[in-house]
Amino acid sequence: MLTAVQWYLKTELLDGLQSPMFDPLEALIQPPVLADVADHPYAYIWAGRGSERRQTAPRAIRQPSGAINPGGYQKMTWTISVRLYTVMSQDDPNIELAFPALIDTVVKELNVTQIPIVITDPVTGQLTQILTIAETLNSDYATAVTTSAEGQGIIRFACDLSVEVQEKVSWTEGVAS
Repeated sequence: MLTAVQWYLKTELLDGLQSPMFDPLEALIQPPVLADVADHPYAYIWAGRGSERRQTAPRAIRQPSGAINPGGYQKMTWTISVRLYTVMSQDDPNIELAFPALIDTVVKELNVTQIPIVITDPVTGQLTQILTIAETLNSDYATAVTTSAEGQGIIRFACDLSVEVQEKVSWTEGVAS
């Protein structure tokens, strides 16, 4: 349940995460407005790839409401892209440490989260279980120097963390109340 996984990463793990040299991280699922990154760091949480394995026994279970679910369970492996962005003035005394410290803070948060954990899809109410988060994690970190209209050097930082999340949905357990 991609919606549940993205929502959990945003609301329970990353939004408001405090890094040593920045204001709290703002986590979003919506596409970025890069002009806004000057006031604090952002994390954009997007699905990259996914794969699914399904065990369908028992099959086609009718719920008390009359709805039919597919029965059995599905195990999904998602590669979620957590893209970190911020800008800093070139003369900031923390320029060499702040963004790597932010990356370390986010990676640590992903590594220390409780697993397994049952979460609820915010749209359907379906219960799902996160089995692993960030057992496999890759990063791509880049910087770019730009010049503002006032002629000041501005450094734009970006890092793409590819975070593997394994999830299991049991169609026999129903939805949260």
